[in-house]
Amino acid sequence: MSEMIRYKIPPALIRIIRDYLCDRRARTNLHEITLEKGCPQGSVLGPLLWNLAYNHIIEKMLEQKMGIICYADDTILITRSPSLEKAKERVRTSTLLIAELLAVSGLKLNIEKTEIVIFKGGGTSRKGTVTETFEICERKVESKLCMKYLGVYIDALLTFNAHFEYLRKKCKVLIPKVTAVCQNTCGYSSVARKTMFQATVGAIFKYASSVFAHRCAANRKAIEEIDKLVLRTTGRLYRTVGMYPASVISGKIPLELDIIR
Repeated sequence: MSEMIRYKIPPALIRIIRDYLCDRRARTNLHEITLEKGCPQGSVLGPLLWNLAYNHIIEKMLEQKMGIICYADDTILITRSPSLEKAKERVRTSTLLIAELLAVSGLKLNIEKTEIVIFKGGGTSRKGTVTETFEICERKVESKLCMKYLGVYIDALLTFNAHFEYLRKKCKVLIPKVTAVCQNTCGYSSVARKTMFQATVGAIFKYASSVFAHRCAANRKAIEEIDKLVLRTTGRLYRTVGMYPASVISGKIPLELDIIR
């Protein structure tokens, strides 16, 4: 409510939102509970209320000259320092500030879900990357060599090898489920199969691909392992058929080129 007043939102709209947030209950035929927090998944009003409640945190962090990236409730704080000791101090002070700002909105920093990754500068050796201990709200947190953000694994050396391995494992589980209805002697046509795999395996590999496409050549083995399975099913081919002939027969460009283009 205070943020809506600060943004000079018309009083009539403020009264509507206040009424919306009061006396919230969920009912079934037998039970009824009072809702104290949260909003329905896919709520139309939820993102707007979140922006109102969270925007002051972004504003304060930008005032402190700190890099901050927000996507819904997933927040990344980017800081750089000339030394590891100064980086640790900057992380300590900035997370204390974030915790204080969150408390204003009745929110709490989830330290268990907070991850830290150290990216060494270009002027130093990037070999032998190790983890370090940081302090967040008077608690010790060990940094990691890799973290997942918005579905992409980002490692300390920016090789994205962990992400390609994640994609390979995910597709290895998915492909048998699709091929179950795409047997060689029956099932969908080759055109339909190509569409199905493009919407599943293709979409998984191309999600945020502009970030890691430059690493395709280094991870070609993982990509081709999945591509062979897709091409053989699409073209109804024997296992002994090579990947490039299978690509020609099935009329589908190799997955690596599809990611890069």
